[in-house]
Amino acid sequence: MSDRSDHNGAGMKLANGSRVAVVGGGPAGSFFTIFALDLAERTGLELEVDILDPKDFHQAGPAHCNHCGGIVSESLVQILAAEGISIPTTTVHRGIDSYVLHTDAGSVRLETPLQEMRIAAMHRGAGPKGAAVPSGHLGFDGFLQGLAVGKGARLVCDAVAGVEFREGRPELIGRNERYGPYDLVVGAVGLNPHSLKVFENALGRYRRPTAAKAAICEFRLGADSVHRCLGNSMHTFLLNLPHLTCAAVIPKGDYATLVVLGSRVDKTLLQSLLRSPALKALLPDGFVAEEKPACQCLPQLNVQAATHPYADRFVMIGDCGVSKLYK
Repeated sequence: MSDRSDHNGAGMKLANGSRVAVVGGGPAGSFFTIFALDLAERTGLELEVDILDPKDFHQAGPAHCNHCGGIVSESLVQILAAEGISIPTTTVHRGIDSYVLHTDAGSVRLETPLQEMRIAAMHRGAGPKGAAVPSGHLGFDGFLQGLAVGKGARLVCDAVAGVEFREGRPELIGRNERYGPYDLVVGAVGLNPHSLKVFENALGRYRRPTAAKAAICEFRLGADSVHRCLGNSMHTFLLNLPHLTCAAVIPKGDYATLVVLGSRVDKTLLQSLLRSPALKALLPDGFVAEEKPACQCLPQLNVQAATHPYADRFVMIGDCGVSKLYK
């Protein structure tokens, strides 16, 4: 490994022909790529941008998903529209017009202004495990990644396992080959522990965000049952159950997505929640707490920002940097 020193900072400014690596092809990485290439075009700067991500967002199932409840807020929808980005109707599985808060004492409904359905419920990947993916259908991450590639980025289907330096510039060590050297490396790896360790080693002072445990379960109820039981509302739960912080049920086409956050998220907590009167009253007749989800994962949620999320030639963005907490 060569010395990472950069000769008193020479060459630290991006110029024509500079190479940028974006590690992680989720929304943070894709948004960075889209807006960086837009800005470069407006300023007459020619950049080469590689997006490195092992996932294939055309495939259903947890291996090709970034493990999230899949709610896009009204504010983000409006920001995207202002930038000329319109989320396709095939990506949005339900427009949300209200929130319903459920507690042990009862429930309250919170309507959006003018009852507009500007909050979007969608899958991050192509869909839950076993789902039939219609031709041309993309989840939110695949849609954004396609926009980034359309701007001129190169998509590399590989995971980054390490970083080395050549004459002060970082090279990325993939499973299949080496990439670079690069003038700038953007970390957009979410809370993936292996990727975070790679960047902690490369940046030196960077320390990953504090995270809380979560569980996401996709239950296939059928479109009619989802519409009848959940409507166009996102249902949130603040219940007096051991280890539960909060939970939510989100309607999405044929599926209801259950998101659970707590100090100890395990099968016992999930069963207790599914048996609770508040949640049982919401689910269709015949649904049993022991029913196996069509798809499930145990992700983490950012609850405290990272420290020192930057270094010479590196910057961390999204959940692995500074992000809205509990989003």
